[in-house]
Order: sequence, then C-alpha cells, then structure tokens
Amino acid sequence: MKVVFLCVLLIILSGFSSKEVEWELKKDKDGIQVYTRKISDATMRAFRGETEVTGSLESIAALFKDVSRYTEWVPGAKLAEVLASSPNSQIFYLQTDAPWPVTDRDGVYQFTFKSSSKSLTILATCLPDYIPIRQDHVRIPKSEGFWEFTAKENGKIKVVYENHSEPGGSIPGWLANATVVNLPFESLKNLKEMLKY
Repeated sequence: MKVVFLCVLLIILSGFSSKEVEWELKKDKDGIQVYTRKISDATMRAFRGETEVTGSLESIAALFKDVSRYTEWVPGAKLAEVLASSPNSQIFYLQTDAPWPVTDRDGVYQFTFKSSSKSLTILATCLPDYIPIRQDHVRIPKSEGFWEFTAKENGKIKVVYENHSEPGGSIPGWLANATVVNLPFESLKNLKEMLKY
C-alpha cells in the first residue's frame, strides 16, 4: 500500500513540476518577466507576463473598463469601441495595426470582472462571430486568457497576464515569435506608466 501511495505521489508531483518547467523565460527587463510555452496543435505559443504596479484595484478596473483609452496603452491598437456592457462584463471591438506585409487584425472580446478586497481578475474571451467580418481586416479567431491583480503587503500590486491566441490568416514565423514576447512586455510596460498618474 505504501508503494502504491508513493508511486501516486511521485506521479502527482512530477505532473506539477513538468507543468512549472513548461514556461520558458524569454525576457526579463524593467521589472517585467515574460514567459512562453508551446501549446500542442497550435501555431502560436502561449505567453505569461508578470510585474508589479502602483495604484489601486479600483483604478485598474476603471482603466480596463475605459475602452476609449485602449489606443493609449494597448500595443498596436488603432480603434476600440464598446459594443455591450454591464457592471461585471464588457464586450468591445478592437482593431490593431500589423507590420507590412501582414494584414491588420481585428477582434471582438469580452472582459469579465471578478473582484474582492485583495484581488481583481479579468477573464478575456474572444467572440469572433459577434459582428460581421470586415473585408479590410483579418478577424482574430481565438483568444483566451486573463489578467490577475493581487494586492501585496508592501502596497504594490502583483500583475499576471496570461493569454493564448491564434492570429488568423497567414503570419510569418518571425512575427509570431516576436509577438508572443513583445505584446505582453509592451502591455505591462504601458500599464505601469498609465497607473503612475
């Protein structure tokens, strides 16, 4: 019985450890760490960004709910519009620039807000069929992730930003690899700046 228990325990622990080492650190700069990992049967890698910011959970929630300001800090955003909203949910349309010769992308996303006195989680889901496809943009077909903000005892807020997306259409490998590192890094860097004021 002890042997069986030990084997089960080792399997469980090896499962946790293998899950941990799946994330590979790709960038560590300006207090921001970006990790990526391969997703089976997917063209794009998933990313995880971590940092600390100043401000309050309330100010963070307010910033994320102010879709009109996304062009100020979301990398590549050129148009952002609210399509539907409620106290804990928001659906919005976002257009983003892509470097030549790649066609610009657009997407419809839903943010769902869950909060407590010490944390704020924003679940992000893609809704590709919510509105008709535009001919001058490639619609993002898949994107799932979350933003997690946790208040720390030192007054800072720990941020974890995790996402996996598929860009749709064709995209060069060099751009795909750069995007999964640059997008979370620039997002977190810009977020830190926005929350200073």
